[in-house]
Parts: sequence; C-alpha cells; structure tokens
Amino acid sequence: VPSRPLNVSGRLDGLPVYLENTGSGWTLNLLDAPASDLTFRISYYGYLPDLVLETDSNALTTDYEDLVENTVKAIAFASINDPVAGLFDAKARELQSDAILTDKRRNSTGRTMRMGG
Repeated sequence: VPSRPLNVSGRLDGLPVYLENTGSGWTLNLLDAPASDLTFRISYYGYLPDLVLETDSNALTTDYEDLVENTVKAIAFASINDPVAGLFDAKARELQSDAILTDKRRNSTGRTMRMGG
C-alpha cells in the first residue's frame, strides 16, 4: 500500500499518480501502466552548489552575472550606510524581474528551465 502524503496525489493523462517515500527518497508513481510513453514536467526549487573556490560557478553566476554583481554591491554599500546602495538595489530588482520573465517564458514554451526541470 503506497503512502500518500497530503496534497501529492493527482491524475496525469487520466492515470492516478502519487508520491511515495521509499526510505531512500521520494518516488513519483502511477497506479496503472500507461498505454504510451509519458513525459513529466516538474517544477521544483533546489539548492545551487556552494561557491568555494574563486573559479567556482553555478547557474546564477553564469546566466545572471549582472544580477549577482548588483545584488552584492547593494548589500555591501547598505552595510556601510552608503546611499548608492539604493541604485544597485534598484538595478538588481530590475534584473531579477527580467530573469523571472525569462524563466517563465522558457516554461511556457516548453524549453528546459535553467533552475530546474
């Protein structure tokens, strides 16, 4: 008998689906065998790898370098009460909005999103 946590069961192409904790992780399961191949698109949030070495990078530093730079500058200048922090914060917010729209466009056009799926 599969364990069914709250709010994780549903239907996919008419087939009942559920999540199960197998002890080594969660699995997505179908109660019945599908008549043909199914494609799963799952949106999720995950953690990026730690940036330890100066040469390390991840999706944020590669794809959104300006956003990261402006955010870091805003935080740094705010920590010393420099009013220029507001300029960098405003630019970072603008870049963040652009990044969100870009990812939403990818999601709605069926392309693989940078941060998941």
